[in-house]
Amino acid sequence: MTSALAPTAVLLMAYGTPASLDEVEAYYTHIRGGRPPSPEQVADLTARYRRIGGSSPLLELSRRQAAELQARLHRDGDDIRVSIGMKHAPPFIHDAVADIVREGARRIVALALAPHYSRLSVG
Repeated sequence: MTSALAPTAVLLMAYGTPASLDEVEAYYTHIRGGRPPSPEQVADLTARYRRIGGSSPLLELSRRQAAELQARLHRDGDDIRVSIGMKHAPPFIHDAVADIVREGARRIVALALAPHYSRLSVG
């Protein structure tokens, strides 16, 4: 049953991660608020990602969660689009919101996939 309210979308949000080793420096710069990390810091983080296979599974897991939630909502009769947005890596939250609005949604339910309190991240 489609809601009589304005079209709704769900946005699942996560921290983000570089999709490949080539994106580590840009990702690291973004999480530092635009301040580039030192070459040593980039090398250290690149080595960490290399040890786990070159990338984190976060993006793929988030995509699967969105697909499963959307399938569940559709099974229940709700015509609600589910998207993902990342804070520090593509697909960025602001881009996902722009896409959702462009497609006609007027209400967005946003869910943090890894909610935690940190004065640095939410203060």
